[in-house]
Amino acid sequence: MMKIIGHRGQIDQLCKKHTMKTILVPTDFSENARHALSYAVEIARRKKAEILLLHTYQVPYDFEIQLPGIIEEMEKKSAVELSAEKARIESTLQAAGTGVRTFSTMGDVVEATLELAEAEKVDMIVMGTQGASGLKRVFIGSNTASLINKATCPVLAVPASTPIVSINKIAYSTDYRQEDIGTIEKVVSLAAMFDATVSILHVNESNSFTEDLRFRGYRDLVKEKIPYAKLSFHKLLADSVYEGVENFIKTEHPSILVTATYRRSLLSSILEPSITKRMAYYTEVPLLAVNVS
Repeated sequence: MMKIIGHRGQIDQLCKKHTMKTILVPTDFSENARHALSYAVEIARRKKAEILLLHTYQVPYDFEIQLPGIIEEMEKKSAVELSAEKARIESTLQAAGTGVRTFSTMGDVVEATLELAEAEKVDMIVMGTQGASGLKRVFIGSNTASLINKATCPVLAVPASTPIVSINKIAYSTDYRQEDIGTIEKVVSLAAMFDATVSILHVNESNSFTEDLRFRGYRDLVKEKIPYAKLSFHKLLADSVYEGVENFIKTEHPSILVTATYRRSLLSSILEPSITKRMAYYTEVPLLAVNVS
């Protein structure tokens, strides 16, 4: 019994270590953005985190001559729509003991989001995706993909087609990096808020005795460092990491897929686009990308 209590205490400490105080949600007031905001509100309500709602706007080049009037009109429109969005979620957040602040600025959405995230020490960015015409998968788009590659905080990309359901199963793909343990800690902290299971995945192209030893060794190491009762490990056989994770999504239906992004040299980035970036463009479930320096 004492061992179980100790493990519970470790998980509590882990959750405190990875606190979440602010969630930034860029919006263009589309249905996709509102869908992502609903996800953000649910997480904020559980974690008692504040929502920062950001709208950016740009003046069309053709209207440069009428610039002062155009900017004033855009500012007013942005303020009105932000106020409406705030009113829609404010009571839910207040009931949970937190709130929402709004921000409006002229400029590029990616740059504005990164600047605000840095200024406010944001813990997570939540952004909506858009449907891809003629494709079953979801096209996340260049803005979200750019944020995933540049943001220092986790970025949650929410497909518009994903139903708003309870977060009960989180999947994370690992290649046995030492840095992944810190990422798994963050994943478990998020999972604990929802009493969700965490599936740790590793994909390899063929089975071997050496590979089996590596898998077992990493599994035992993670279990020792992160004693979360709902942590499971899966060794998947596929021609590529992308294919293996995609098959897991189709059969196990996780609520969120988590993947890590690593800083790499310019040359390696050109020659070998990261799995995270490719999955950022095509994914059927919410994708949480965690930057690992």
